Amino acid sequence: MLTKSNTGFERSVSWITLALVGALFIFHLYVIHKYAVEIPVIDDWAMFRPDRPAKLSAAWLLDTSNTRPTPTEHVIATEKLFVWLQYQLNSWNYSLNLVLNFVIFGLWLAWMVYFEHEAVPDLSLSIKLLFIVFLLSPIDWFNHFMATQTCYLFYLIFFSLGVHLLFKDTQHWWHIVTGSLLGVLSIFSLASGVGSCAVLLIAFGIFKLARLYSLNDAGSRVREGAQLAVTVALIGGGLIAWVAQYATPAHVELTFPNHLRFWQFFLNLVSFGFGIQRLSSPWGAFCLLIVLIPVAGIIWKRKGRLRGIEWACLVLVASIFVNAGEIALGRAYQDGVAGSKVVRYVEFMLPLIPLSMIAWAIMLRGRERLRTVIVGGLFAMCLLTFANDWSFAIYKYEGLRRIEGRACVKDYYKGTGDGRCPILYVDRSVNIPLRTWMDGAKAVNVLFYQQLREEIESEKPDR
Repeated sequence: MLTKSNTGFERSVSWITLALVGALFIFHLYVIHKYAVEIPVIDDWAMFRPDRPAKLSAAWLLDTSNTRPTPTEHVIATEKLFVWLQYQLNSWNYSLNLVLNFVIFGLWLAWMVYFEHEAVPDLSLSIKLLFIVFLLSPIDWFNHFMATQTCYLFYLIFFSLGVHLLFKDTQHWWHIVTGSLLGVLSIFSLASGVGSCAVLLIAFGIFKLARLYSLNDAGSRVREGAQLAVTVALIGGGLIAWVAQYATPAHVELTFPNHLRFWQFFLNLVSFGFGIQRLSSPWGAFCLLIVLIPVAGIIWKRKGRLRGIEWACLVLVASIFVNAGEIALGRAYQDGVAGSKVVRYVEFMLPLIPLSMIAWAIMLRGRERLRTVIVGGLFAMCLLTFANDWSFAIYKYEGLRRIEGRACVKDYYKGTGDGRCPILYVDRSVNIPLRTWMDGAKAVNVLFYQQLREEIESEKPDR
């Protein structure tokens, strides 16, 4: 049975499970550190605009351009601030940034376990921890091995904590203000925060209005209304500020939900979050139902009168689906359905695993045998779908490739290379040339350039 008890056996199992999950986290962190190479890749190069990241300005923080001179949909102000801070401390140690990213990810995982405990306190701790294991799979290696992917982690942490605070059953003012500000930070961490916060505002409005009309005390009703107004003003203001500077990316052709390709992309993206890498819309529909059935069941069971933690779970799930829809909207035409399995998108979907477990556990509370079968079946399914996703050798392979790419960059600084290093960067006609970024890195004397310069100087023949 999955129900929590106070027996010594269960406590022992929980401690053993915690040790195993902790060991897996530490091992994954060790592998990242071992194979990290002090050289930026792909989008990381866009940090080296003139005088950046040495200098800080609001214009740079809010600039949406990336490797192209034209705007993108993303404002990654918190990520740029993070890189600027590291530059001040250590000239931006890229390898250390990768380690810090995974530590930040670990903090979010710890929060998720706490969230699981608050949502289903009657469920054994070992079960909650076991569903975290899949989020530590190297299936998400690409995002763990790129420094500027911290932008997603910042979005995820700020939005998750903001939702958690705003939907507390006891509505303290510090919950409202802090949760709203965290929502604003998520908007300016990644474009995902925009759609997510739109969902949050709608859900919070329903949540607050329901509370307001259930109260008879005039003072309490005024307080609920004022808290709703503050949240709308703060998060709504953040959304308006984002929209005001938004410009549709010139290179994007949108695929709307009235096209079959949108739904094929969307469904395959959802199944990717459950470890399914084959293209199959039926599997995607099955995974979608795994999440939607318990969500609908909770709403039906509660007759719409949800507890705060249940609201939070539903908002987090809805925000992930909105993210999947946004990705399908902007990428289905360009990449085709196969683009749904591009490895950089899997991180958006992985949180569905613990969230779907929480939803099933809530819906089936009081029906222990059925809950054991469903939750156990979900875990068994993930064991099967992730069975081929535990090879950490990808980090070694990518590390060796980056060593080769680093040598290419070194040749450019020596004056013997043409500055085209396809392992590290795609020099398409629409992209700013890698040479421009390398010159920018040299101008601010970033750490990897310091190391390459020392190597170049040491290789010169003695005079």
